[in-house]
Amino acid sequence: MKGFLKSPDRKAGLILLALCMILWFFVIPSEVAGRAQSLLPRIYTALIALLSVVLIVRSYSREPMVKQDVSNTQIQVDTEVRTHRIMPIIVVAVILVIYILSINLIGYFISSALTLFLLMFYLGLRNWKLLVLVPTVILLAIYLFFEIGCKMRFPRGSIF
Repeated sequence: MKGFLKSPDRKAGLILLALCMILWFFVIPSEVAGRAQSLLPRIYTALIALLSVVLIVRSYSREPMVKQDVSNTQIQVDTEVRTHRIMPIIVVAVILVIYILSINLIGYFISSALTLFLLMFYLGLRNWKLLVLVPTVILLAIYLFFEIGCKMRFPRGSIF
């Protein structure tokens, strides 16, 4: 049992599995009125539970990412690798926070188009046709389906 929770994948899988159990046995029965209405939440919960079991099983077949070497060189390289891995996450998180804040100011469609463009560019896409075409097609599909088809209104923004 020693070292059972050493793997981050195993920890994440167990936490997700525990949350799925709480959802399945407590949250869904108390919050969803009716058997038919609870079908979709139960399907999603079962899917997440299945994926968490896969994550737990796969964690046993992977080698540890960090060597047990405690020399100064290993610690320095490990810190550089962690910083290198965390910076893209921070940049994307900042872009998404700015996106959320800008929806009320400039509207859903303009802020979504700019955010999609920025994220695709930041993540390495340099084809200008795709940088323009992908946000346009996605937002056009959202507009046609939700605004026209479902009669849902998205925020227009205080500027417009």
